[in-house]
Amino acid sequence: MTTSPYDNLPKYIDVEVTPSPAPVVETEAPKPAHQRPNVAHERPKAAPKPPKPASMIPLTPPPKYAGLSIKNLQGCFEYILPFEESLLVPDTMPDMQKVLFAEGRVDLAQPLKASYDKNDFLAGDITAYTVYRPVRSAPSPSAGPAAYNDCPVDVVKSVIPFKTDKCWAGAAGDSFRPTVTVRTITAEMINERKFIVRGELLIKMSCIESCEMNVFKEASDDDLITLKSCVKATCLDHEASDTIEISQDITIRDDEPSPVKILKTAIDVVENHRQLTSGKLVINAAVHLDALYIGEADDGQKKLCSLTNKTDFTQFIVMDDKIDPDLITLTFGCKDISLTIDGDDRFLLQGNVTTLIRSYCNKDLDTVTDAYHKKNDLHFRLESKEISCVRDIVSGEISAREVISPGDPESKPASLLCGSCGISYVDGRISGDRIIIEGSMPVKILALDEGDTPFVIDHTVPVRGSLDIPSAAMYGSSHANADGNDGDFRIYIDASVKEFWFSEINSRQLEINTVLSMKVWLFSGENFCTIEDLCFAKEESAPSRRSMALYVVGDGDTLWDVAKRYKADMDSLAVLNDLDPAKPLPSGAKLFIAK
Repeated sequence: MTTSPYDNLPKYIDVEVTPSPAPVVETEAPKPAHQRPNVAHERPKAAPKPPKPASMIPLTPPPKYAGLSIKNLQGCFEYILPFEESLLVPDTMPDMQKVLFAEGRVDLAQPLKASYDKNDFLAGDITAYTVYRPVRSAPSPSAGPAAYNDCPVDVVKSVIPFKTDKCWAGAAGDSFRPTVTVRTITAEMINERKFIVRGELLIKMSCIESCEMNVFKEASDDDLITLKSCVKATCLDHEASDTIEISQDITIRDDEPSPVKILKTAIDVVENHRQLTSGKLVINAAVHLDALYIGEADDGQKKLCSLTNKTDFTQFIVMDDKIDPDLITLTFGCKDISLTIDGDDRFLLQGNVTTLIRSYCNKDLDTVTDAYHKKNDLHFRLESKEISCVRDIVSGEISAREVISPGDPESKPASLLCGSCGISYVDGRISGDRIIIEGSMPVKILALDEGDTPFVIDHTVPVRGSLDIPSAAMYGSSHANADGNDGDFRIYIDASVKEFWFSEINSRQLEINTVLSMKVWLFSGENFCTIEDLCFAKEESAPSRRSMALYVVGDGDTLWDVAKRYKADMDSLAVLNDLDPAKPLPSGAKLFIAK
C-alpha cells in the first residue's frame, strides 16, 4: 500500500490558494435624502491607526561584504565626424585643370594616449592627398623643374586638423579607447589655385565603465537562507604598447625608369595572424605600401609610375597564457614610417610601427540577489548595475571580386597606375547559426589612356558573405548593426581591408579583387544585483506563523518564492513534494508546506 505525504495531516489545515479576481457587484443608485434613514445620532467610526514602523536590529555578528572593482566593456560604438576644408595649390606647383581623386589617412595628436574620458578632446591631423591633372604650360620661375610640369598628374599634400568631444556624448561608459580612420574623402575644384576637400571620419570606440560595488559574501547564521547567482562580465584586463623598427630596401624592376620624385604614398598596417603561447603573444602583420612617383628614363624622358609592396614583421609581447587571444584588440600606428628614394633603382621604407594591445577577460561575478530568515523578518536594499558581456567572437575573411567596364568607351586604359579602396559601411544580421554580412567598398583606380591622359575609374564593390556563429542561434533570427540593440544582444562588426588588387582582363574589362578581415563581437546585457544593509526587521505585533499550509502554484512561481514566503527550507520542500529543484514548478500544482 502506497503512502502519501497528506495521509497524516490534521483534520483542519490552513489552505492558501492563488486569489481569483474580485467579482463585479452591481449596486443601486443612491436614494434621495428624504428616503435615507436618520443616522445623525450614530457616532462616526474612528479611522484605523496606521501600523507602527518596524524597528531595525543589526545582525550579530555583522555580515561580511567584499569590495568589487571592475572595468566593464560596455560595448563598441561608432561615430561619424564630417570635415571640410578650403585649400590652395602651393605656388611651386602648376595650376589645377581637373581634380581626379583624393585619399587620406589620420594621425592622432596623442597616439599613445591610453584612454579618453568625456572631458577630453579627440584631436589629430588628416593628411590628404589630392591627385589632379595640371595645366600644361611653360613653367614659371617658382614652379620648379620644367620636366615635372610635363607630368600628366600632380599631387597636393595637405594637413587638415580636427578636434571634437561630441563623439562620446551618446556612448555608454566613462572612459574610451578610440581609433580613427577616413571613411570617405572627396575633392572639388573651385578654380585653378583653390579646391575643397570634404569627407567623413569614422571614430570607433571601446567604451569602458568602472564599477565599484560592495558585494554580500556571508553571514554567521544557519537560519539565513540566501539566493546566489553568477553573472558574466567582460572586463579590461591589460593595456600595453610595443614598438618595432621597420627598414627595407625596395628595388624596382630593370625595365622601370629611375625614381626622381615621390608624389604620394599610402601606408597601412594589416594583421595577418596572432598566437598566444608560452607566455608570449606572437603578432604577425604586414606594412602595405602603395606609392605614385615620377621616373626618369636614360634618355631623360619622364614617366608616371606606381609601386606596391608588402613588408612582413613579427612582434613578441609578454602576455598571460590564460587570456583568450580572441579577446585581444590591436591598433597599429605607422605615423613615423616614410618612403624615400635610395639610389637610381630602389627605395627605402623606414620607420617605426607602434602597436597598442588591449586584452579583455570574461569574469564570473558571484553575488547574492535575495535572502530570507527562517525565524525573523529581514530588511535589505537591493543594489543593481547593468553589466555587459561578450558572448562570442568570430573572425574570418570575406572576398569580393568584380569584373567591370571602365565606363567611358573613349577612355580605354592603356596602363593602370594606383588605386584606393575603403569601406563605406558593413552591416550584419543573424540567420540561424550564421551571420550574414553585407556592405560596400568605394574603389578608385588611376589610369592613363593611349595619349597619356589620366582618368579615374570609380566603382563601388558590394560586400556579401557569411560567417559561422553557432552561439547566435540561441538569440533567434533578428537584425542588429554596430549601434543596434535587439533586446538581449548587440552585434558589432569590426572590418578592415586586408588585400586589394586589380588587373586588366582585356581592353574593355577590369578585374577588382578585395579581401576583408572581419571580427564579429556578440554582446549581451546582464543585470548584476547584490543585497546591502542587511538587518532584522522586528514588528510591534508580529503576525501568527502557519505551521502547515497547502499552496496552489501560480504562474511564474518558483521554488525559491514559495520557500521564502513560508520561511521554509527549499531542499526539504522539494523532498516533501517530490520535486526536482532544477525544473520549473507546474502552474496549478498543490504544494504541502510543513515547518
